[in-house]
Amino acid sequence: MIGKVLSHYKIIEKLGEGGNGVVYKAEDTNLKRTVALKFLSQFFSSDEESKRRFIYEAQKASALDHPNIYTIHEIGQTDEEKLFISMTYYDGENLRERIKSKGVKKEEAAEIAIQICEGLNKAHQNNLVHRDIKPANIFLTKDGIVKILDFGLAKEKGQSHLTKEGTTLGTVAYMSPEQARGEDVDQRTDIWSLGIVMYEMLTGKPPFDADYYQATIYSILNTKPELNKLPKEFTPIIKKALAKPVNERYQNTEELLVDLNLLRSGFPAKHYFSTHAFLKSFKVKLAAAAIIIILLAVISFLVIKKPAVEHSTIEERKIVVVFPFENLGSPDDKYFAEAIAQEITSKLASIQEISVISSKSAKRFFDLKMSTMEISSELGANYILEGTVAWAKTNDKKSTVKIIPELTRVSDNTIVWSDSYDKILDDIFSVQDEMARNVSEKINGSLIPAKNTEAESPTGNMGAYTYYLKGLDYENRWYVFKEDFQKRVSLFKKAIELDPKFAGAYAHLSIAESGLFGLYFDRNEKTAAEALEYAEKAYHLNPSLADVHFALAYYYASCGGNFVLPVKIKIPSPPIACEPAMSVSKSSPIIKKELSLPKPSFLNAA
Repeated sequence: MIGKVLSHYKIIEKLGEGGNGVVYKAEDTNLKRTVALKFLSQFFSSDEESKRRFIYEAQKASALDHPNIYTIHEIGQTDEEKLFISMTYYDGENLRERIKSKGVKKEEAAEIAIQICEGLNKAHQNNLVHRDIKPANIFLTKDGIVKILDFGLAKEKGQSHLTKEGTTLGTVAYMSPEQARGEDVDQRTDIWSLGIVMYEMLTGKPPFDADYYQATIYSILNTKPELNKLPKEFTPIIKKALAKPVNERYQNTEELLVDLNLLRSGFPAKHYFSTHAFLKSFKVKLAAAAIIIILLAVISFLVIKKPAVEHSTIEERKIVVVFPFENLGSPDDKYFAEAIAQEITSKLASIQEISVISSKSAKRFFDLKMSTMEISSELGANYILEGTVAWAKTNDKKSTVKIIPELTRVSDNTIVWSDSYDKILDDIFSVQDEMARNVSEKINGSLIPAKNTEAESPTGNMGAYTYYLKGLDYENRWYVFKEDFQKRVSLFKKAIELDPKFAGAYAHLSIAESGLFGLYFDRNEKTAAEALEYAEKAYHLNPSLADVHFALAYYYASCGGNFVLPVKIKIPSPPIACEPAMSVSKSSPIIKKELSLPKPSFLNAA
């Protein structure tokens, strides 16, 4: 073939061979440019199905005008009736060659993955699934541009199979589970394959790779990838991309692109606020409302109960973020693990020597799968507390809970404390107290006296506490629906029925009622009045509880209560869980009055 002139192309050299095609470098004698010619290999040239797929590749790829997808110039046929595709010639190497020759650095891997994802996103927007994403089909130009090659196995959504019934397409080590089973596939198959490619870029080999076909298929369907080989910041992304159930994977390339861009950029705040769905317009307003609520909570706390000692300055304070604990028990117990972490957050927040990021902020960053350095940059956290919870239920009243916490110092990513608590469920409150004291000791270098952190059990009824934790689970969810507020109200009321002196349940019941009113789910004055009634009840039961003052503040912010401080005071760094600071105008429509509601009776004497 070398030196031959086919149509108006002069063959210069052979570039490679794979799949069902052979690629040559050639000169376009008409336009005086260098091109790549892909010929259907001789082995497949007499096969009508292969010809159809070859033509289909040219048609579909030529319709995808995108910088990360190779450009098709024309499809032609030689005098000997050999089909070929003329496409742009790129100077560089494919990703398989790069991995074998010198490997791929972390920064390069993120950039390459983003460009692949962008190209796939274009294909998916055109209802086209590639189905054969692998390093050999990813070309890296010397200019740093990624090109996705070979749409020969691509399938348009809703189109019948181009191959014989039952035939499995794709390269086995990069197949998704559904592809390996011969099932219909969609864009999530490409996301799986991209996850394999990312894994291989970072480790040098794909996660599911055996010596023979059947063993590889078995591994794809039944084994878990060794994620501990990956850089920490890539682990959650690749883990989600390689979820075997398709509904647990990234559902589209746009979702994956968000996380990849965050990873590459070190998570700048401007990108975070512009890309995530929970910060669309109405949730931006909720964020502003949350800041007002926090400020009012601090003011209320300081007016009603002044601290016995002067607070530490901001510079002296150590900042802790508590992540939702991992649930090792039944999937139905996930709420319990996450709520335990929130309860520990509240315990830590009562210690004056440290500051604690609020549970909602912690969960926001946890869900984004950020690295410790990113968390430190965005939240200013010095320490991260995370852990696992296993709840072993029994038929008697001796159900046990095993909690293994782990405290990490962000500055050097060092675990400074870990422990194991294996207690009956009734001891859960003493465990929370002890953990808070131990965390404080490791942060401040001295043990905080038990009297500073210990508080009486919030409830003596574990059934009430279970309903309370379930209510907190709904409270901490990002989405905001009326039904979720109503479930919260129902759960907290059940907790109160079992323990009529449960101050925390009253406080959060008040918060839920205020939310129903403030978010226009239930603009009934009775709802607002109940919110105030429950907040007052909580205050009378336990005036030192931080959640009580939060409930009062939330009532004022959400229901339009007229609250005026009796004196002007200087507000120090708050000793309660707080959101990252942001400015809110005093004229914000969020705080406008809509009803003239009473202030709690116990404030009249202030």
